[in-house]
Amino acid sequence: MKADVLFPINAGAFTYLVPEDLKAKIKIGARVLAPFKRGKNAGIVVGVDKNHPSPTFVKGGKKAIILKSIEAVLDDEPFLPENLLNIIQWTGQYYLSTSGLALKNAVPSAFFTGKKAGRSRITYDEEIKTAKALDLTTEQSNALSEINSTDKGVFLLHGVTGSGKTEVYIRAIKSLPAGKEAIVLVPEIAITAQMIERFRGNFGDSVVFFHSGLSIGERITQWRKMRAGEIKVVIGVRSAVFAPFENIGLIVVDEEQEASYKQFEGLRYSARDVALARGQLEGFKIILGSATPSMEAYYNAKNGKFRYLELTPKGRAKAFA
Repeated sequence: MKADVLFPINAGAFTYLVPEDLKAKIKIGARVLAPFKRGKNAGIVVGVDKNHPSPTFVKGGKKAIILKSIEAVLDDEPFLPENLLNIIQWTGQYYLSTSGLALKNAVPSAFFTGKKAGRSRITYDEEIKTAKALDLTTEQSNALSEINSTDKGVFLLHGVTGSGKTEVYIRAIKSLPAGKEAIVLVPEIAITAQMIERFRGNFGDSVVFFHSGLSIGERITQWRKMRAGEIKVVIGVRSAVFAPFENIGLIVVDEEQEASYKQFEGLRYSARDVALARGQLEGFKIILGSATPSMEAYYNAKNGKFRYLELTPKGRAKAFA
């Protein structure tokens, strides 16, 4: 039996033998410890071949290469869900990069030290204050009805600052079926104390914020809580698009035209476009919100690929499919 293992480096997967005592534990998404170069690295199993007959790997008729063996499985259950592995591999291929580099961007580096990552308790100094329910305007109600009318598809929510897009996001998340999760992508500058208070007031402890200001311990704890299904909503910057949710119902990309959603170093990718691809692959809906939509989003809305919703200052919603 052999397994393909992906490491968080600029490369594809590497093939290893699976020892007899580890065969029952090796599954797609498992985090394993394996020899790599002169040391031992943690990686993710992305492929399994149970019919591999011997400790050799013959390629192109050349001399057989003796495969090294996986040394340990680091978790009792698969570390990454298959749906997340799929979008990681899609990202590497689509952006003409490697799956390993996409993995590096998707998962906190502390998980690849070869140890069982520790936990860190996140505490908030302020008491959670339940948000007061707001009355929706006619335009917000109409937009929300359009969004709630389907489980799939892409919506462009076009509204000036102060038109009420955030309240539509919150109501759309609250309208998701039980067990469904949501990702809200925002530019780094948009994660303000006011936003945190508003979302925590609506979702309490079931919402986390994923941004560059977190310590390593906080990132590990939040990631584990998402993976364990303890979190309903994650609000974060670019990398939050790779949240380890298995039952996503909605991704919101606020101010979708922002250049900060694009990464230009290492893995060059657009979080907005990865969100769109993830929605298509996993079958959930996307809201692209903006006061000044990008040319691509506006073009796709006008041509029927996206559903266009406009929050107008007069309190009326315009919509066309």
